[in-house]
Amino acid sequence: MGMNGVLGTALQGLKVITAGLDVVSRNVANADTPGYTRKTIGQTSLVMGANVTGVVSGDVKRQVDDLLVRQIRQENAGLGYVRILNSYYTQLDNIYAEPGSSVGVDTLFSAFRNSMAELAATPDSYIAREQVLRDAQVLASRLNQMSADIQAMRLEAERGIGDAVQRVNELLNRISEVNQQIGSSPQIESPPADLLDLRDNYIAELSELLDIRVIERQRGVVSIMTQSGMSLLDPLPAQLVFDERGMVTAQSLYNSDASLSGVGTIKIVTPNGGSIDLIADNQIRSGKIAALLELRDKYLVDAQAQLDAIADGLARALSTNSVASGAVTSGTQQGREIDLAGIQPGDRISMTVTVDGVQRKLTLIPVTDPAALPLPDNVTPERDDVVIGFDISGGMATAAAQIEAALGGAIQVSAPGGDILRFLDDGAGQTTSSGVGYGLDGSTLDLSALAGQSITVSVGGTDYSYAFTATSTGQDLQAFIDAIPGIGASIVAGDLVISGDTPATGFSISFSDPSVGLATGLAEGSHNTSSIDALSAGITATDFTSGLGIPLFVDGGFPYTGNLDAIPQQLGFAGRISVNPALLNDNALLVRYGSGTMEGDPARPAELLRRLSEAVFTFAPETKVAGSTPYTGTLGGFIQRVISYQGAMASDVYKAASAQEMVSAQLQERFVAESGVNIDQEMANLIELQTAYQANARIVTAFREMMDLLLRV
Repeated sequence: MGMNGVLGTALQGLKVITAGLDVVSRNVANADTPGYTRKTIGQTSLVMGANVTGVVSGDVKRQVDDLLVRQIRQENAGLGYVRILNSYYTQLDNIYAEPGSSVGVDTLFSAFRNSMAELAATPDSYIAREQVLRDAQVLASRLNQMSADIQAMRLEAERGIGDAVQRVNELLNRISEVNQQIGSSPQIESPPADLLDLRDNYIAELSELLDIRVIERQRGVVSIMTQSGMSLLDPLPAQLVFDERGMVTAQSLYNSDASLSGVGTIKIVTPNGGSIDLIADNQIRSGKIAALLELRDKYLVDAQAQLDAIADGLARALSTNSVASGAVTSGTQQGREIDLAGIQPGDRISMTVTVDGVQRKLTLIPVTDPAALPLPDNVTPERDDVVIGFDISGGMATAAAQIEAALGGAIQVSAPGGDILRFLDDGAGQTTSSGVGYGLDGSTLDLSALAGQSITVSVGGTDYSYAFTATSTGQDLQAFIDAIPGIGASIVAGDLVISGDTPATGFSISFSDPSVGLATGLAEGSHNTSSIDALSAGITATDFTSGLGIPLFVDGGFPYTGNLDAIPQQLGFAGRISVNPALLNDNALLVRYGSGTMEGDPARPAELLRRLSEAVFTFAPETKVAGSTPYTGTLGGFIQRVISYQGAMASDVYKAASAQEMVSAQLQERFVAESGVNIDQEMANLIELQTAYQANARIVTAFREMMDLLLRV
């Protein structure tokens, strides 16, 4: 190798050791820097022929477990999700307060109910009447405040979504820039380790905001997409757009139709100009943004619905007067009629009918806006009823026609006068032909002209059809009908008589063509296939003389009836419920329900107390307190269920957050142990480098001494 080779090798060694010292110094300096990973530098021998002639340093590399990094990113989304939920549910739990606390809804409702009990015992007491109104005001004010707090939380979530979307765009742009820097580095070198750290820090923050999947391509360049497969970066970044709203109320609900939505939606604009609604397509499933969306559009909406149901229950319980129906007969038809004087849009008419042997539960609901029709079945809390909406703005006759059309003709509906609606069945189970002579036995009635046509007789939901031929007679038709189970047919005085075998049996007749009716003398229609089993109504009292019920609670000064015109009146009612000003002006109305009522009459307070304490109501499944089914119970029982539900939700979220924090912490500990800087290890490396440096420096010194000696010769 020669003397020059010795010097060159020693100098190369010093250069490699210097590079190693540089790496150690950076590791030590960044030991506590978040996201920094321990770096190492390799070295390679230079070989010429069969001899090692020197050494060179390799690339600086990170000590990173790629599988562990992927696990951390996946858990980051869950961590960001539960942290947001836990933060908001802590606030919500404080809003509902502890059961039995002085500001709890259950406590305030109990105080209101107790003051009503005191009034029922001493109805002539001015102080007792005032106490009822004071407790009612406190309860209404508490519902107002809770509703306002929940909507403030929804607005906070809306703004949080906007901030998160902005940060997502910033991170995607920065990752794209790092991609470009990595891609532009010399091909012969490994990707710069510090750039990879910077990239991973951005990705880690992004993974808390969204559930993402990262695909690493050549030389450390990455592509990013959501777990659902929506591309966010490949190679250019997509742009997320959020149309944030400046105000959020109980009526501000999400709708996939942007023109109808009361809150903002997130759209992704791809580099080629395409646009996709990420919320409508359910593309965001975890991370902080998913949690904020669920809070804004689900959990806090559910909380508002529970408060609205409490407010609705309070108002309806005290203001609804039950109206019974009476039996009525018209010829062979039987039924019931009901006086709906004072009926308001949103009031309920409950009806049970039997048609073709099948009993149906119906709820008839009046509206004054035809655009609100038809009403969906879920506007009532029950899930076993069929809802029929009808417009009362045109009077009872028009309403009757609408209801009859909705019932399909099996029930006859009319308005005999005033505010009365009459419901009649389809009469006795018998019909007789008219205008056609069947003779003694029907054989003389030629029906051959009906060849190709048919008649259908339905009994108990089963259809029986007779197809006319070129030889059909009245006798053939009579024999066919007489053979149908449940009914009989005979020819009496030249007419065809069809009747049920029992008084309860009904049937209906239909034709393939009107010519069948003309030739046979029969008429299409049903006979004894329907019955009105029950009919009643609940009508909202808007004054203080229409029964024992009173409009104690109103909607911002207007009567509360559960109106379904345009936006349902119940939506957001908890934020508007208040005590009727008329009662505040004259508290004697709590007792006086007629001109002859004495101030000591306990009838009204006792009835109101019964409704608050004992009356059973049904609350919609949307309140979630009974899972996916309606909750049936007292108003006080429902309030307790709501508080228990929210407490259980807060507890479940806290447990989920604690579990997720533990999983994420364990993964982070593993990452730090494997990829973080260990000062002891770095000091050991430093000692090794010092020793090697001294050895190489001694070789250089020896070389210089030898050269000096040689020059002195």
